Amino acid sequence: MKGKIDRKQIIDGAIVLLEEIGIQDLSMRKLAEQLNVRASSLYWHVKNRSELLELLADRIIQDISIPEAGYPWDVQLQMIATDYRKVLLAYRDSTEILSLTPPATTNRVRLIESIYRIFANAHVSHKLIPSCASLYNNYVLSFVKDEIRLSQTNVNGMKENEEEKNIYFQSKLEEDFPFFIELNKYFHMRDSDEEFQFGLNILLEGFRNKVGKDL
Repeated sequence: MKGKIDRKQIIDGAIVLLEEIGIQDLSMRKLAEQLNVRASSLYWHVKNRSELLELLADRIIQDISIPEAGYPWDVQLQMIATDYRKVLLAYRDSTEILSLTPPATTNRVRLIESIYRIFANAHVSHKLIPSCASLYNNYVLSFVKDEIRLSQTNVNGMKENEEEKNIYFQSKLEEDFPFFIELNKYFHMRDSDEEFQFGLNILLEGFRNKVGKDL
């Protein structure tokens, strides 16, 4: 890719490199090598790594679909959250990138504006809308972050000694922690899709209790 390069090519290249090496090793130098250009060519379009991460975050958020206003407000929020989770799972280190960058780029502001508007149209008190939106966003980000962590734990073989640990727990802790022993089996039977919707439904029910109330 010798010669001219534009910002879109830089972001597309960064997405590919992110998938290969992860956020910790992502650098302007490695991106320049990936794109086969001089680092100075990148700095003409992106001033530093921090701005690159902001652009990556904005690119990730771009893939989230905003439902039509004809749906009920709570259904709209459910649809956005479901798509939000799907998008986050599609990009390596997505939750970390979003956590490290301010929501001040076009697509991120557009998402926030859409969520604010949904709450406003549901007659949630304006002073509560930012708090509701923050809870909503944090739920999705936190769930996906934990979901990824657990999947990586399983891939890395951290559960190989699970049977031995269960024997230890049952022999050493059953008397003092009966619920921990009894319910531990259900922890490993959880379905991520069902659990995500379960938590989301509880959150939406809480929001429904605030509709039309100035608290």
